[in-house]
Amino acid sequence: MPEIVLDTCCLVNLYASGELASILRTRGCRWYVPSAVEAEVIYTRQRDDTGQWVLRQAKLGEHLDAGLLSRCTAADPRETALYVELAAILQDGEAMALAIAQARKWVLATDDGKARREAKQRGVRIATTPALLRLWALAASVDAATVARTLLEVQQGARFEPSDAFPGHGWWRYVTQGQTA
Repeated sequence: MPEIVLDTCCLVNLYASGELASILRTRGCRWYVPSAVEAEVIYTRQRDDTGQWVLRQAKLGEHLDAGLLSRCTAADPRETALYVELAAILQDGEAMALAIAQARKWVLATDDGKARREAKQRGVRIATTPALLRLWALAASVDAATVARTLLEVQQGARFEPSDAFPGHGWWRYVTQGQTA
């Protein structure tokens, strides 16, 4: 079962999908949120009762309490040293997530270009929002309309859409243009 540590941008994207609980239930995955990421994900854009996008407090506690998401932190001197080293070049959430992923040989979930390059140089496996959403769609046999709606929610709520050169761009475009996953 792969352990996946989420950085801030990836967690915000998955949260905006409106399907976070379902995604975190993806078979074969264990999901972790570093303390620095949890501290950064305070508010997210969410739809209100009228369908308008508003800033609302992120409610990670319900996912933590349900055991779908687990807290983690730089726990030993090696992880702490990696975190400090990486914090000089990355945001705190990305730095802690990468330090933990590297030290524990976990998968780093990030969409941050700098974090992806640094992870690749360090031999850390990477998963992006498109890859995670595709994994969820396949593992949970999610219907095409729901997958398309979910990707559009991420685009609108998190203001994330993979660029032409981004991993998973082709699949994302295919699904959001009304095709099947």
